[in-house]
Amino acid sequence: MTKEFFRQKGIAFQEFDLSTDKAAVTRMLRLTRQKRVPVIQKGEKFVVGFEAGEIEKLIISQVLTLNRRPSSRGNQKHSPE
Repeated sequence: MTKEFFRQKGIAFQEFDLSTDKAAVTRMLRLTRQKRVPVIQKGEKFVVGFEAGEIEKLIISQVLTLNRRPSSRGNQKHSPE
């Protein structure tokens, strides 16, 4: 469900197979303290479980955050990409 959601939205993602990647399991538990999957991470933020609305909020908030970062060239305005 999550992979299909990302594909439909044209969002690139990296997948970890928790049944074979014990290091990924350790990271997931350390970062989220949860055993639920999927875990969607964008920067420092996470969504645990498939929650389409929360995933979209996460994507939008990260884009807006990136667009609000000050430019090293002064007060130039940048259009969203």
